[in-house]
Amino acid sequence: DDLRNCLELDGDPIAETPNLDRLAREGRYFRHHYVQVAACGPSRCSMLTGRRIIQTWDVWSADRRTHEEPAAPVSFAHHFRRNGYATVSIGAAVFPEDGDRPESVLRAAEAALEAAKESGPGCFRRFDDGLASVAWDRLQLETSLRKAVDLCQFRLHYQPIVRLPARQLDGFEALLRWQHPERGLLRPSEFLGSAEAIGVLPSVERWVLKEAAAQRRAWKGLVPPSFRLALNLSPDVFHQPGADDWILEAVKEVGTEPSEMALEITESRALMGTEQVVSGLSTLVDAGFAVALDDFGTGYSSLVSLRQIPATSVKIDRSFVRSIDSHDQDLAFIRHIAGLAHAVDMSV
Repeated sequence: DDLRNCLELDGDPIAETPNLDRLAREGRYFRHHYVQVAACGPSRCSMLTGRRIIQTWDVWSADRRTHEEPAAPVSFAHHFRRNGYATVSIGAAVFPEDGDRPESVLRAAEAALEAAKESGPGCFRRFDDGLASVAWDRLQLETSLRKAVDLCQFRLHYQPIVRLPARQLDGFEALLRWQHPERGLLRPSEFLGSAEAIGVLPSVERWVLKEAAAQRRAWKGLVPPSFRLALNLSPDVFHQPGADDWILEAVKEVGTEPSEMALEITESRALMGTEQVVSGLSTLVDAGFAVALDDFGTGYSSLVSLRQIPATSVKIDRSFVRSIDSHDQDLAFIRHIAGLAHAVDMSV
């Protein structure tokens, strides 16, 4: 857990991602000569071990939950220029109960790992029948996702943006939906995580950008030139080579100007891999795009994001807005955030 954050906060890690084989063997949970570590990725690895070790982890996890003890973090200080800690989440499956082939056992363990991570950092989960159903549903969803773009199953809904206090229409925000053939209309929270996990999120975002730009082109002459059409964009897109170039090309090839579009990125995600994100956004802002920091105020370093990220506006998180008529503290927070944004020429 949080290994990526350790790398990002460190800025320039020594060499590349620490070898997880070595990290796993250094963790206090894995100090057994009969644990074989293989299939290492950037932040996870697969291990082959015996039933006794899995039973030990299960007892340890139950004992920790009973006594409400937090998971002890593993220090990776000597792998980074600065100290860093990360907890370890574990998902386990047993042969042959949870699968009669290596690949099926591995899939079961991955499903257990996802369930462990959803329970919080530093958790253990053993595969069971309930997870089998969840894993099957996830597999079906991911299989459908791979075809959704080609089958034109995605939709954009347009939400008006109103400027207060004049109550004047100021633009629209494009909201992504998936018209699933069996499950009906799905919100992004129901499928974007899976899209990112299986690597199709870039294709989905390209479709959203082109579709939104085409819609803005269709509105020319019907809305004022100052109207911008906003859409959500993952900061991870800037990890792709030439991301700013294809974003500009996708907009211009349908006859829409960058000055007619706005990109919204989540504040907390934007702070990860800051150098690449800042460089890409700077290019797009210089080309005419507006950039908004979404869910602003929920990140641990909002002041840093105001100073580093070349945004033109902030969208205050709804957790502050929904109760401003009954909580003076939330109103004070909003005034403070608005004051900071206005001080650096950002709209709110």
